[in-house]
Amino acid sequence: MANEPYTRTNQKMYFAGLVLEQWRQSEAKPAPNQPALEQSLREAALFHLHGAALALGQEIASYYRLPIATADRVSSLVSKHNLEQHPGAELAELVEILYAEDSWLKALVTHYEALQRPVQPSALNKIDPAVQLIGRSSEQEDAAPLARETLSEWREQLKQLIMRLREGLNEW
Repeated sequence: MANEPYTRTNQKMYFAGLVLEQWRQSEAKPAPNQPALEQSLREAALFHLHGAALALGQEIASYYRLPIATADRVSSLVSKHNLEQHPGAELAELVEILYAEDSWLKALVTHYEALQRPVQPSALNKIDPAVQLIGRSSEQEDAAPLARETLSEWREQLKQLIMRLREGLNEW
C-alpha cells in the first residue's frame, strides 16, 4: 500500500498542512527573523502544494496507465496536448481548472514556477554609488507576497478536488 500513487498525493497534502500550521503559529509569536521565516514557509507551502497537484495528476495517469505519469511538473502533465493524446474526464477537469483565467491552480503553478526561475539582474545602473549593491528589483517590490490564507485556501480547494476526482476513478 505504501507504494500506491495516492500515498504521495496524501503525503504532500499533509506536508503542506504542517507548513501552513507552522506559519500560523509563527504569526502568533513573531520571531526576530519573521520576514525570512515567512518567506521560507511560503516557499515550502508552494513546493508541497505543487507536489500534491502533480501527484494527483500522476495518480490519475497511473490509474489509467498513461505514459505521462512520469511528468515532473504540473504544467507538463496537465496540458491540452496531453488531454488530446489521452482523453479522460479527470484529466479534462484538471486542464479546465489550470487553463481558467483566474483559477487557483493556475496561480499556484505560476507562483511555483516563478520560484524555479533564476533571479534577473536589476536594470539599475550599478555604477552610481548611491544605488544599493544588494537590493530588490522594482518588479520584485511591486509583487505582494502570497498570504498564508491564500495558500490555505488553495490547499482546501485542492483537497476538495482530490476527493471529487478520486470518486470518479471507478474500477472496471
